Amino acid sequence: MGKYGDKISFRLEDPCACGACLPEDWAGRLICATLCLHGNQGDGVTGVLRIQRVLETSLYVDDLEAATAFYADVLGLLTFATAGGRHSFFRCGDGVVLLFDPRATQTEGGQSPAHGAHGPGHVAFAIQASDIPGWRDRLQERGVEVEREMTWPGGGHSIYFRDPAGNSVELATPQIWGFEAVDDERR
Repeated sequence: MGKYGDKISFRLEDPCACGACLPEDWAGRLICATLCLHGNQGDGVTGVLRIQRVLETSLYVDDLEAATAFYADVLGLLTFATAGGRHSFFRCGDGVVLLFDPRATQTEGGQSPAHGAHGPGHVAFAIQASDIPGWRDRLQERGVEVEREMTWPGGGHSIYFRDPAGNSVELATPQIWGFEAVDDERR
């Protein structure tokens, strides 16, 4: 295995890192393999240092104008920064979704290091289970084709579709990973 792979490898038959997950709770054990969900200190990889949450996530798009309109109109995200031809930034709960045109970000010279990707990416947005019918209606009204719906064996539900750049967008209840429902006050 690689430099880190030998420390965080995970097989479904293995117990979780802290031993508190039930054997049939595969999603909980998978998450607990790198971040203990039960408050136990230290996981053998990061000690007591913990990542708090995902602050921002990036998707790369070839038509920034179309993608910006999609995330604002279809998903209802609030745009708070744009730079024509380079990026659009959106608020999403207590995090940020960043859309970049990789042709503008793959060269050095900006405030952050060069970055970019080609081909479809993936992002999942947390939703309430009670909002699933409303999201189906909204997607249909806006002409967005649902690629797949999934009710997960461990609980939770996902709706998959594509943005204008071909990225896989998922609306999911947090229960797919064993998390509690979305807190309405943090939307």
